[in-house]
Amino acid sequence: MPNRLEILKRWYGDGAVGKSGPQIKRSSGDDKALLEGLPGTKKSNYWPYYASTESLPAPLPTIEDIIKVRGTENEIGDNTDGIVCLVNEVFVVKMRAGAQIIEEAENLLFLARNSKVRVPKVYAAFTGPPAIRPENIPPGVKIQFHYIIMEYIEGGNLQENWEHLDDDERIEISKKIAEQLKLLRQTPSPGYYGRVDRQPYSYRAEHYTRPNQPLAGPFDNYSDLCQSLYKAAEYQLAMACVEPTPFLPVDELWLDLYRTCLLKCSLIEPKFTHGDLKFENIMLKPVKANGNKRNFDVVFVDWCRSAWRPAWVEGLRSLGNREHGKAWGPDTTAESWEKDSELALTKTVFQVWIFRLVDDLSHPDVVAMQQLCHQLFVSFY
Repeated sequence: MPNRLEILKRWYGDGAVGKSGPQIKRSSGDDKALLEGLPGTKKSNYWPYYASTESLPAPLPTIEDIIKVRGTENEIGDNTDGIVCLVNEVFVVKMRAGAQIIEEAENLLFLARNSKVRVPKVYAAFTGPPAIRPENIPPGVKIQFHYIIMEYIEGGNLQENWEHLDDDERIEISKKIAEQLKLLRQTPSPGYYGRVDRQPYSYRAEHYTRPNQPLAGPFDNYSDLCQSLYKAAEYQLAMACVEPTPFLPVDELWLDLYRTCLLKCSLIEPKFTHGDLKFENIMLKPVKANGNKRNFDVVFVDWCRSAWRPAWVEGLRSLGNREHGKAWGPDTTAESWEKDSELALTKTVFQVWIFRLVDDLSHPDVVAMQQLCHQLFVSFY
């Protein structure tokens, strides 16, 4: 097996690894590549997009409308996946300069046309001037934002509502989540591994790609995908040390086990995979109550990490995403610690129950890969 430095030079070249480690730079053309495609791939058919005027609940907001709600209580989210604003109490606008917005719009539009799973309606997806006040843009800086304007899903997410749900409500919600997962996994497979419309995985899927290889795939067979996954894992372990030292015996053991486990998996059919199905990404939309009993529809949100992946990946990500209570801090008391631990335990039971309702998500392949990837510090998404 090549040593760590040899592996890094394989990806970066002889002059790209210095004393301070790999000189990693992401090309500014990576986002452009997602829009225009590469040789062997195709240009996105989903960008830009505008719904018909008659299907809109109200006139689409302008960039000026969006700027007005920035920094107010209607700016309801800001993280690496996007800035999220509620505009006119009708539209949710998600925006960011990065191409994760492009990927999410493609996924939502694809699912609306090809699947029965419930997703937010997309009214527009486009590139335009940034929703930033002019005085906050440094002189000479040119920037564009990618935007999705979509349906506002009333109600909070599962994380926000968890403590306020009784056992019967949690059971009903678990059944509806399982139903939506089944519908998602019934989306007809195109027979390849990659993003929608036969596009490659992007640089955000770092366990499929390397920093100097912004796009990977699409893969027509599972063997080629496994080779990419293995090389990415090998690279991740090499990054732990840039000295020209061999891998430790335990590293070689885990890499060998990883390759073996990948190739022995039987649950390998391409399935459309959400990839980040955590409590915060499950919306509970109130619907007409039955008597005094509350009722909710379930809507999955935040689809920017979604793609066609092996069938075992969705269960791996979700089963490996359990909560174990909050860390002990200066304000922690025995009572608060007990409460947090109890909540974490109920969430774990809830998650296990859901995936037992969806047969292939509790498959032995999922359990084996979850345990192995935990040791390799690999978290697929």
